[in-house]
Amino acid sequence: MISTETKLYVQLEPDQAAKVELLSIQEKLAPHGRVVNEASLHMTILHIGLASRLIDSVVPHTAATTNDILLRLALLADELESAILQRDFTTCTLYPSGFDFLGSHKTSYVITFEPTLELIGLHEVCLDLLKSFLGDIGIQDVDIFMMNDANLRYTLKLLPHVTLARSYRGEINIPLPSTMGFMMMPTEQPGDAHYSSV
Repeated sequence: MISTETKLYVQLEPDQAAKVELLSIQEKLAPHGRVVNEASLHMTILHIGLASRLIDSVVPHTAATTNDILLRLALLADELESAILQRDFTTCTLYPSGFDFLGSHKTSYVITFEPTLELIGLHEVCLDLLKSFLGDIGIQDVDIFMMNDANLRYTLKLLPHVTLARSYRGEINIPLPSTMGFMMMPTEQPGDAHYSSV
């Protein structure tokens, strides 16, 4: 059941072997920043976020009520789950491409990954479903709305990465793992789930 406190994402989580490698990298980062806790290590394919925040964003631009939006949001959650199942996208092997700084202040230290055809295809399908949702609730120019929305603008481009540390100020030489395994996570998360878009 979707409520205003539900969070919606399409996300991957590292498998156990990948998690061990990520934690090993984090040990080297710890003196220079605030490492992300193990339970929050993830890769976001499509970030929708907290339902109440989405509602606050769209209400000024549509005649749809909060209840209308929640009902359509529940359908979107089902559509996203179906898209994942139809593509049989439950596990995948990804290839690290480097380390980078992201976020508004460029202090989130991340490991980036090559965008495989499977990831690109999944992102495109899920993005189309999100755009259909916005159109159905009355958003007139969906692309412009998303580009101007602080929450949704990051959904427009796929940038596969896992955030390792925040407020990071160091610069160290860490060898890249050759591959890492990931698994799909549920699209609906409780409101107290501590995931962010970067």
